Amino acid sequence: MWEEISGHQQNKEFLHKLLAGDKKTSPLLFHGPEGVGKKLLAKAFAKELLCLSQASPCRGCPSCRALAANAHPDFLLVEQEAPGKDIVIEQMKEVARQAAFAPHLSAYRVCVIDAADYMNPTAANSLLKLLEEPPANWLFILVAASEARLLATIRSRVISLRFDVLPNRAVADKLRLGGATAAEAEALASLADGSLANALALQAAQTIDVRDRMLEFMENLPAARSLQLVAAYPWPEKTAAGDGQIMLKMLLYLLRDGLFCSEKLSRHVYNTDVVQRVEKCFVRWSTKKIKIMIRLVQDSLKGLAANAPGKVVWEALVVNMNKTLKEE
Repeated sequence: MWEEISGHQQNKEFLHKLLAGDKKTSPLLFHGPEGVGKKLLAKAFAKELLCLSQASPCRGCPSCRALAANAHPDFLLVEQEAPGKDIVIEQMKEVARQAAFAPHLSAYRVCVIDAADYMNPTAANSLLKLLEEPPANWLFILVAASEARLLATIRSRVISLRFDVLPNRAVADKLRLGGATAAEAEALASLADGSLANALALQAAQTIDVRDRMLEFMENLPAARSLQLVAAYPWPEKTAAGDGQIMLKMLLYLLRDGLFCSEKLSRHVYNTDVVQRVEKCFVRWSTKKIKIMIRLVQDSLKGLAANAPGKVVWEALVVNMNKTLKEE
């Protein structure tokens, strides 16, 4: 069941048992790292619960067709208006209004609340009232990165399912199915820390190409003149400003890999596909200098977060990194 969703076999088996029983359950909480399939599985479970067909798999009953068209009268999805934004009381008031109505097409109504840990206090208390006196034939599924950010009173009223990061192999397999080469898929999976969503975002941003340029940049350190490096590896234009942050993050990953290699821990590196180049590059650098440069890159990322001009941040970083390697 739900073979297209990678991993989480134990949770899938638990949900399958719910569907095989009388289908009446307490509210559910899917919590764990971002981008590992929590929301996908919540929607897949809702589809199975609402399905009108007795056949498996369904050949396209009215319920499944309505869900596919985002027009199912018995399915509600509450989510952030934008990443990082709170879920507000007005959104939960609409859920409460809908709770007055019985199922229309299916035998149940399902409400999935994505990023439930971003409910503001008034929204959370509004949900709590619904959970204390749940409407008949309703199922709430909360999806959250952090269980701890939810009210304790909400946590006490849900069945909690923990989702862990995906194995690198599962992420790489999905990327290969999408057309990535084996080498690219393995590199992206390693950098994504078990999150398929992160891996896809990294792929869309052409992160491996950026990573390769940053490795080449460090292979050319130290340089006689820092400005030559700035010219050879310029900060991205304003229209691609996001690439600048990716540059710094890839630089940080490479430096951490260099630190692992210097400590004879190369089995822990992120950039598994270029580990030999990383070892060769950093064998010239002391552990002390690698740690200094890690701090320099971390400070540069903080500068970007504080809206410092990216080009200025990058030029200062290149100068300081070059200077660090030249020092005795």
